Amino acid sequence: QGNYRGAQSIDGKRLPHPTSPTDEGFKPLPFGSDLRRMVHALNKMLPPDVSVVDASPAPTMCNDSDSDNIGASEKRLPFHPSLHTVSKTYSYTFSIGEMHDPLRCRDVWHVSHGKTSFDISRARECASLMCGTHDFIAFRGAFRGNERGKVQNTVCTIKTIQIVEVGVEDSDEQPFPFPSCSTYKVTIIGDRFLYKMVRFLVGTIVSYGTDNDRPLQELSDALTTGEWKINNTNTSGTSTSTNRRLCAPAKGLVLDYIDYGNKWEFDWIKNSK
Repeated sequence: QGNYRGAQSIDGKRLPHPTSPTDEGFKPLPFGSDLRRMVHALNKMLPPDVSVVDASPAPTMCNDSDSDNIGASEKRLPFHPSLHTVSKTYSYTFSIGEMHDPLRCRDVWHVSHGKTSFDISRARECASLMCGTHDFIAFRGAFRGNERGKVQNTVCTIKTIQIVEVGVEDSDEQPFPFPSCSTYKVTIIGDRFLYKMVRFLVGTIVSYGTDNDRPLQELSDALTTGEWKINNTNTSGTSTSTNRRLCAPAKGLVLDYIDYGNKWEFDWIKNSK
């Protein structure tokens, strides 16, 4: 593990990768390292729902005043697309109503189970509790395969959570031409996210927005204790536990933007002649 931001969340050693022809294991890029030809070839090979719009050589660290505060060990490390992120922006779109929009069924989660109304004010109150630095272990999905038992830093910082009704409060979005449901968009910005964390955050927002009887104290307790389970006492006097968290499905989720701050300088081919 390195001693830079985010490295503590990665188990094992950070594998070095060759960055110059003199490094062991170095392999040159195809097409004589011509990025324009590489982008053209990739777009010919990729499926129609994926497209490469730009490319850059591995970025270098900027020589500005901020770099003086960076440790010497970090300056020696090559750029890492995951570990050197400053923040990520995710958006999630869902709809609530009697009938879903069939034209958007692949990229919009239609909340069913008899839910026909959404209290956006209560949902925003729920989202405000999530903002800030917390231990989000209660919002992480279970690891699978060889990652089971993995030890991970689960403290994250959520900078903002914005909830808008599409076509009503967000002038940049056009209303969906389907009168039987209302569509909402959740935008979340954070420094890092755990496995399935955004989907659990959205599921919690939807749960509180569609259930006015659910106490917000449950959310506060989950952020404090790391557990969603609450104790209930049935008619026989036996104490039982109920898992109260809801994971939104993958459809509706989009990674909108990754911010690397001003440490790194990219040389995009679109900006060059």
